[in-house]
Amino acid sequence: MSAEQKQQELVRGLEGIAAGETAVSSLDGGLSYRGYAVEDLAKNATYEDVAYLLLHGHKADAEQLAAFRARVAAATTLPDEFWRCLYNLPRTTMPMDVLRTGVSLCAAWDPDAQDNSPAAELRKSERLLGQIPVILAGWWRIAEEEAPLDYDPAQSLAANLLRMIRGDEPAEHETRALDDSLILYAEHEFNASTFTARVVASTLSDLHSAIVAAIGALKGPLHGGANERVLEVLQEVGSPERA
Repeated sequence: MSAEQKQQELVRGLEGIAAGETAVSSLDGGLSYRGYAVEDLAKNATYEDVAYLLLHGHKADAEQLAAFRARVAAATTLPDEFWRCLYNLPRTTMPMDVLRTGVSLCAAWDPDAQDNSPAAELRKSERLLGQIPVILAGWWRIAEEEAPLDYDPAQSLAANLLRMIRGDEPAEHETRALDDSLILYAEHEFNASTFTARVVASTLSDLHSAIVAAIGALKGPLHGGANERVLEVLQEVGSPERA
């Protein structure tokens, strides 16, 4: 076989290759989570509803959702040693780099860090769900020479994220917009960061290592980093009249 023929047989980007199976989401006929169309979830659910659905495999009733939110909120209090690490970072550090480092640091204080059992993985996932917005918002305020704000268990995750960044209470439509965005971004089957996390997890490494690797993939300008360019374009346009 010639070098040219071998090159022609090379499959780019795993196109047409079955890399795995997942019951979490599907892109067939439109994006769905656990069989529920994402459009319906965005209209009728909160991000916490969707997070529970993705993690537990079924919709939560009122009691289950309240307990879930309480567990997430309980995980948002990070130790002083954690914050000292972040305070020592240069203020010019990019938020995605801080998030990558912050998730890695969370493993040091997680009692289940080295436990790969399904129950422990679920507990760690719920904790990270609360810790990630606290890390991002906390770093934003540190970089602005402001003190990080505590998570309010009485508010939604979306409302908390906005409040912890800005320092004031967000309007209802602002919270709803962020909630919708979080729902729409929650799961996209086998994108690059998900694939990266699965590769790391397949070696029986720990959950935090898999998420750190996924954040590294997400940062790239051909993946999640593309959002920054989209925002730059929107800011450049400025108004519907200039679109």
